Amino acid sequence: MPVAAANLALSRLRTDSYLSRGYWYDVKLLNEDCSVSKALTELGEMEGYGHAYIGPFNPTLCHAASLFAQHWEAGLASPGCLDADWLNLPPITPPAKVLITVLRFFRWAHVAVISAPTDLWESTGEEVASALRAMGLPIDPVVTMETKNKGGARDALNEIRQTNKAKVVIMCMSSILIGGEHQKELLLAALDMGMVADGYIFIPYDALLYAMPYQDITFPLLTNNTQLRHAYSAVLTVTMASDESFYETFRQAQITREIRSAISATEVSPLFGTIFNMVYFVAKSVEERRQAGGGHWVTGSQLFNSEGGFDFKGFNQLGPQVPRGAPTLPTLPWLPNLVAVTDTRPIPPIPTTRPRTTGTTPPPPGVQAAHHLEQGQTGVPAWGPPATARNISTSSKKSQVIHGPPLPELPVTAAPPPRAGNTTTTGNIYIPTLPKDNINPSGNDNTTPIHTD
Repeated sequence: MPVAAANLALSRLRTDSYLSRGYWYDVKLLNEDCSVSKALTELGEMEGYGHAYIGPFNPTLCHAASLFAQHWEAGLASPGCLDADWLNLPPITPPAKVLITVLRFFRWAHVAVISAPTDLWESTGEEVASALRAMGLPIDPVVTMETKNKGGARDALNEIRQTNKAKVVIMCMSSILIGGEHQKELLLAALDMGMVADGYIFIPYDALLYAMPYQDITFPLLTNNTQLRHAYSAVLTVTMASDESFYETFRQAQITREIRSAISATEVSPLFGTIFNMVYFVAKSVEERRQAGGGHWVTGSQLFNSEGGFDFKGFNQLGPQVPRGAPTLPTLPWLPNLVAVTDTRPIPPIPTTRPRTTGTTPPPPGVQAAHHLEQGQTGVPAWGPPATARNISTSSKKSQVIHGPPLPELPVTAAPPPRAGNTTTTGNIYIPTLPKDNINPSGNDNTTPIHTD
């Protein structure tokens, strides 16, 4: 579905009078190899074609893609680049900055990373660990969940448990809610080993890249499986805020014939919305640079200077952009446990003491609601009125934090505050290296496969 997402964005761009200022946008999608060593083969032959390049999503490929873009004097808008030294204007807040903000808020310093046994996810896990270490966090261990034998998940979790320090695990693999079998196996193994009861927290990395649906929705996978639902209570999901459910927005686009595929919305990854937003964002960035330059023609290399400061209607959300350097965390908590929310306002201060999830103590500064979901509960918050996924505000301009299971307090090494990520691009737009399993976990989409893992 990546072609459908890009084409939908283009069709709306061409009818947007604000953006129809003499520029004609076109997108060429490259189906790159899943192997990291071959993933940029076709990109290397694109010199002179594109003015801007969207992607890659794989952090390992970002350095090479950035060098290509610099050499060609083109723009690069990659959501996967985690190293701030690489020339890139990310179309979303860099995942590493979101993670460090959440970890600092909860005072979690020792973190482990576990990856699915694929070339894409193994390399992603290594890059995530390197990025967080550069920000001052001790990341150890970084392990791969082997699947050659039935004990692969248990072996990886045992290695993490033997450190006796890491209580937070970042999962670099496809989310179970969009068909990720590796994550399902991992969480059930953690439940069986008692790690859920011991207070371990599991954070899915892929949900940082898209808006996981959380409004008025149930997932049969969890509803019909008590054991899996219990295991999933240890998952802390951080995802992009959205004004509407991705699935509902996708269905509406099908009804209006903007999307001419009969595929069920629930079989499409929310990454579809991210691709749409990135294409639209680069067009807004071009217009911002055009106005800043007095109406002169915008080149790809100029787009790295984009200052943001504009809003645009995303696929299923309004995407506020702020000037470069302003703290931002455009993410929102989601079921069943929680996470953090701020929009374009500064990150709330870290409380001097760890807030508890019992009793009637008022929440610390910056906390709007606390939500502690134990096994068997229906969602009774520790503070304030009942808070469920249905009535958690997704459009509030206030910081919001919802607490999951309590964890031991851990000191955190000071890290620089997150800054807004700006992006840019112009002319022809290129989208490389999107793994197929992240686009359509069901495998039923015959529109345009982008990868074959």
